[in-house]
Amino acid sequence: RDTIKAMATRRWQQTVTSGSACSLEEFPSVFSEIHGCCLLSGDATTLHAGQSRGERFALCRLTEAVPRGSFRLPISDGMLLSCSAGRVLVFGTTLGSSERPAKRQRLTDAPAAGSSASNSGGKI
Repeated sequence: RDTIKAMATRRWQQTVTSGSACSLEEFPSVFSEIHGCCLLSGDATTLHAGQSRGERFALCRLTEAVPRGSFRLPISDGMLLSCSAGRVLVFGTTLGSSERPAKRQRLTDAPAAGSSASNSGGKI
């Protein structure tokens, strides 16, 4: 449980446009989920999720009167999002990363401890 608490949480967002499926594979992670969506353009739309060759299901119906939907859905491999009209902003979080973090670069210009650089011209 302490390992999960120590992992960094990163927020993300993706725009889904009608007429094309949106892949979420750019969010490589140990655990990612969708938290909700907002209507960006259009009068009404339905946000769908599914696989490339499988059934799709409706996640949320958005209208001008109800432009925001809130839900939690884990992202699975190969998940595609689409909407029936307009544009929808989908947002969520990623917990941790499957990639190893980059190592911090050492400072090479720092003076070594105990060197005479700190004693610049003054008499002791």
